[in-house]
Amino acid sequence: MKQISDKYKIIFLNKRFYIILILLLFIFSSFLYFLKSYDFSDSKIIETPNKKFNISQYSNESITIPKHFEFLESTDINDTIECFDDINIPIIEGAWNLTKIELNFTDIKMEREIKNVEDNIEGENSDYLYFKNGVFFTRGLSVQMEILRPTRIYGIYIFGQHIGPEEDITFEIRGYNNLNNNPNITVYGNIELNISSAEQWYYQNFTSENIILQKGNYSLVMNGESMNTINNAFYFWKRNNTIPTTYNLHTSIFDPSGWTDGVINTTFLYKIDQKILNYTYYPKDINMTVEFNQNGTEHGVNNAVGTGKGYLQLKNLNLPNITSFFQIQYKINQSIKLSFNLSYRLMLCRKLDSQGELILKEGLINTWKIFPVFTRIGNNYTIRMDFSSSWNNITVFKDNIILLDHYQILGNILYIFNETITENDWMITANSLNRDLNIYIPKTDFFGGERLQFSVSPPVINGNLTFLLIDSLGFEAYYEEVTVLTSETTFIFDFLPKPYEGEWIILIYWQTNSEAGIQSYLIQVKIPFDPMIIVWSLSVVLIGFVTVTSSIISVKKYTKIKKYKKQKKTNQFLDILKLNYLMISERKSGLNLYERSYIGKNIDPTLISGYLNAFKIFGVELAGSYEKSQIAKLEYQKIKIIMADYKDLRLTLIFNGEPSNDFYELIDSLSYDLEDIFKEQIKSFMGDRRKFSGIEDIIDKHLNISFIFPLKIYEIKDYNYNRSQIEIIDKIKNIKKKNNIDFVFSSFLMDNQNFDLEKAEIIMNLIKNGTIKPIINNTKMK
Repeated sequence: MKQISDKYKIIFLNKRFYIILILLLFIFSSFLYFLKSYDFSDSKIIETPNKKFNISQYSNESITIPKHFEFLESTDINDTIECFDDINIPIIEGAWNLTKIELNFTDIKMEREIKNVEDNIEGENSDYLYFKNGVFFTRGLSVQMEILRPTRIYGIYIFGQHIGPEEDITFEIRGYNNLNNNPNITVYGNIELNISSAEQWYYQNFTSENIILQKGNYSLVMNGESMNTINNAFYFWKRNNTIPTTYNLHTSIFDPSGWTDGVINTTFLYKIDQKILNYTYYPKDINMTVEFNQNGTEHGVNNAVGTGKGYLQLKNLNLPNITSFFQIQYKINQSIKLSFNLSYRLMLCRKLDSQGELILKEGLINTWKIFPVFTRIGNNYTIRMDFSSSWNNITVFKDNIILLDHYQILGNILYIFNETITENDWMITANSLNRDLNIYIPKTDFFGGERLQFSVSPPVINGNLTFLLIDSLGFEAYYEEVTVLTSETTFIFDFLPKPYEGEWIILIYWQTNSEAGIQSYLIQVKIPFDPMIIVWSLSVVLIGFVTVTSSIISVKKYTKIKKYKKQKKTNQFLDILKLNYLMISERKSGLNLYERSYIGKNIDPTLISGYLNAFKIFGVELAGSYEKSQIAKLEYQKIKIIMADYKDLRLTLIFNGEPSNDFYELIDSLSYDLEDIFKEQIKSFMGDRRKFSGIEDIIDKHLNISFIFPLKIYEIKDYNYNRSQIEIIDKIKNIKKKNNIDFVFSSFLMDNQNFDLEKAEIIMNLIKNGTIKPIINNTKMK
């Protein structure tokens, strides 16, 4: 009986058996191919008139569609400000349209200005102050100054220069002798002359003098009465002799005979820093205009009732993108600066986008919800929403409470007014009719592989149509959204050859920004008979048999490999626990690059090296090429000594017990790595071991030496330890506390000190992440 079983086992595991079986199956399927053209089902697709089904029969869920709605914010900004220059009115954050503006100007008067009396520096001559031998001198220069209205004088600019030693020169505002057109003795202001050697404009500052002059003529005087007879000092004041800017002004000089009669149209160059007092202007008299945001359009300011008053009102404006500041620039037909008080009112509006939703459910009216965010701005703040005439039952909620006042509906416009607008939770709801979509579906029974085609004619050519097909399991099988462009829209869907059988739902909904409709239909979907099912069934059985058989073999092979890998890891840890001593030396010279004892006792490396060399010469000849590692082994009772040579290196290891065969592979890989990293240092090695810094890390990488050192814990804050790691950490803490020690050995962490591979790997992971650190008492290499 066992022989028969083994016979069948051999057959089933033979690949040729499966090949023959698959070929026979292929021949059988070819024979049945003609059957595919024959319909084994007597069912026929019968076209039926449209049958409308309510989706609520199958689901109580409604469809919610995100929407965006638009409001119009309007507000007034008004204030009264004092203006000395162009006006910048701060605007609330955002981009606004200016629809209306009202400006009222009061107390329009001249501001401080620089009046250019004579500033043409291209004149032909200069007069100057000088004093010479008491006979020839000029100790004063004067020019006429006309004051037309009461004026405050802040200072005078003159054009000139000074050459030679410094003198006590003053600059004065004096009275005027209208008979001789020269200065009189009345002094209105007297300051030290400000002038230096460069030919330029110099400012004579009379601010502290608080000089106010009434209408009339005055003299500007450069006074050098204190000049002496020794210094050759010259103070020049340039004048325009040819083409003066201001005509009919007189100049005079002070010579030995006194002030000369004034000479007309030879004006010294000067400018007046002044402010005309108590004089207001009508806007029309100075052709006052304003321009907004430098848009190039000027608007004339009208005269108002009262001195120095004006106004401007502009309606039905449409100035877009008013942001941050609204700038008003004024212009007049005189070269003066104005100061005035301005009362303004700006009427602003902008569009406000709000989130919302449309809720559709077949058999019910549509619900529209809007969730605006209102922030009251300025004065007379108003919200406006234009809604469709198809909406009804408009309701306003504030903090989920229906608002009964402070809003108004006029026709199809909703207004919410300033008094009630605060930063609360707002919601506006409305209803509309669920519109008929005029869907035409020729038939409602379909086989797999057939095409579903139907048409939809929404009420208007606008909005979006969505076709959603739900299979018999209740999952979405198809989704399509299109924009309505014609009076009739066609949808097409091709069923898979083998769809889920049963009742499918066609769901169609149409929506614009103000209207919507939803309808659903039921259709029956069937799978046509397929003779290839027989073939595929046999194939599945065969593939399943092959898969199970292969899986059994694979599982056994996998189990064997897994067991081997586990044993190999175990051997690596057990081998390192047996290691007592490691020495690395240069093969030819025997000089040690590195040595370490792992049993707490120092071993003389020279003695070990000499003994092993003698041992090698006496009893062992290493075989093989120097391109490969050569290993010799010496045994004495339980002590095992291994020497591994590779090119220029020799590794000597002493074990307390027999290492596994896997350990020789680790020695091999360590030798290759050391030779590759320290190739140049080994060739030039003369005893200086400092060149081999990092060698201990390389040894640890291959042999896991850290595992046999004393271990100290350094728990890492906020590190995400797993459960096994936490158990090891807690065990270390308990051992330290119970035995009053600072370190542990890995063997302390094993149950009854029996080796456990899983715990050993956890310990090594904690060493690698720095939680446990080996205590290595290295001495510096010399």
